[in-house]
Amino acid sequence: MGFPPLPKEVVRMVSVDTSLSALNGYMKKPLTMPVLSEALSRMGFDVDDPTPESLKVDITADRPDMVSSAGIARVLNAYLGNSPGVPRVPVKSSSYELFIDPSVHPIRPCAAAMVIKGLSLNDSRLKELIWVQEKIHATFARDRKKAAIGIYPLKKIAWPIHFKGESPSSIRFTPLGMDSPLAAADILATHPTGKKYAHLLAELPLYPVFRDAKGKVLSLSPIINSQDTGQVSVGDRELFVEVSGHAWNTVSIILDILAQVFHDMKGDVYSVTIHLPTVKDPRTTPELGVQSFTVELDTVNSTLGTSFTSTQVSDLLSRMMYDTVKSNPRQLVVETPSFRVDLLHEVDVVDDVARAYGFDNLQPQPVRVNTIGGVLPQSRLNEDVRDGVVGLGFQEVMTWHLTSHEHHFTAFDREHSPHVTLGVVKEQGLTMVRNMLYPETLRALLANRSAPQPFRLFELDQVVDIHAGEETGTVTHYKLCLLLGHAAATYDEMKGNVDALARFMGRPIAYSPVTLPGFIEGRTAHVKVGSFNGFLGEMHPRILERLSISFPVVVFECYLSTR
Repeated sequence: MGFPPLPKEVVRMVSVDTSLSALNGYMKKPLTMPVLSEALSRMGFDVDDPTPESLKVDITADRPDMVSSAGIARVLNAYLGNSPGVPRVPVKSSSYELFIDPSVHPIRPCAAAMVIKGLSLNDSRLKELIWVQEKIHATFARDRKKAAIGIYPLKKIAWPIHFKGESPSSIRFTPLGMDSPLAAADILATHPTGKKYAHLLAELPLYPVFRDAKGKVLSLSPIINSQDTGQVSVGDRELFVEVSGHAWNTVSIILDILAQVFHDMKGDVYSVTIHLPTVKDPRTTPELGVQSFTVELDTVNSTLGTSFTSTQVSDLLSRMMYDTVKSNPRQLVVETPSFRVDLLHEVDVVDDVARAYGFDNLQPQPVRVNTIGGVLPQSRLNEDVRDGVVGLGFQEVMTWHLTSHEHHFTAFDREHSPHVTLGVVKEQGLTMVRNMLYPETLRALLANRSAPQPFRLFELDQVVDIHAGEETGTVTHYKLCLLLGHAAATYDEMKGNVDALARFMGRPIAYSPVTLPGFIEGRTAHVKVGSFNGFLGEMHPRILERLSISFPVVVFECYLSTR
């Protein structure tokens, strides 16, 4: 908000277009192409087809501080030792105030702001601000869902500023890029930017609006600025900058990043007092916060295979924009800017130590283990059984782990045994995780029942059972299912195949009568192959008729898990 929108394909990119001269405009010491390429490579950033006139630096979405030439130069200044440690931005106090009305709290409750003066805004700097704004919107701000940035010429604003929720029918102003006023609903329905982001305000009873002391609309947040008060142009030297969103931490971090950019552009940063309806004492922004990490020296050295001292780690981290607050021979307490949102854990700090030192300088070491690699017993058993079953003339099929209660239980007259049920589902055909194989293996036969007989199918895969003793409340088992389907398929034919498989596995086998729903009584047995339990049976004609299968089907299913 505040600039013309960028093309859609530009916003989608997570890369920064810059040049050697643009970077050198922010560097403490001029860069050469070899130094630049090596430094970016060592820090882990890819540069596509670099030339002095055109550099495309690929960054990740968790480095919003690097979405500009100024941001990349800031990182390089620290890395090359020109300006180590946490970058500092002097903030001048002021009487500027922003009042956040309680009405906006349910819809977009947070806003942070600052004023910039003494800026020399030429065409290239204006284009860079557009890139910074849209890149942050597209990445860290999640396409304006989490936060949105507004930038305005200060000369057109009467203080103090109010951020409030208003009825859509009461909002009317000339949006950026147009020459006549529109109602809020019309902006969302007809303006290109309004249509793109209309979903962010859909069905809200109130819309968030910034107004100045004279009641003039500055912007409809997070959609678009007013043409009258929000058009930033080349030559503007004083700006008002606001960030609105749903979480204070997010808007504060984005404002800190923008403060760094404007400071790098030689602008003077002035604070704004924020009056929040939910907090008694006002807050002053930008906050320019820092985050602290305690780093154990043993963790650094054991992870990287080094023998660094605390002093060496401190020096290396200063090149990655850290300040050391406390240190001793065993640990360090360090601080880094809050906008380093890529840092979540001590190991992330160790990663920065490695980047500063250079991954190519780390000496590879052999892995120290007391065992050697090998195939898991379960994997070896599965492969052996597959070989045996294929040797008996069966063809392997693979089916889905997710299924429906209707197919898995009802279609086969099975009672609902304990199983994992899915929560809210859009596809009613997928409501649970299978706890048996044969109902799903039979799907392969159903899909191919018009093919020439006989059907000799098998599946060796996982099922999930309920187990209260496990941390997840479930346990995953491997099972084997064999299917015979043809006009003369019988219990005895399947028993012959199972006996042959047991001999191949070198396991004893035993049969005992059992009654199972969905199978013909007297032609069903409990089967024990070694320590593995299963069953064998001829499927009842009632089930076959229900499934539109016109020939006998015999099923064998057995657990194969070694646990």
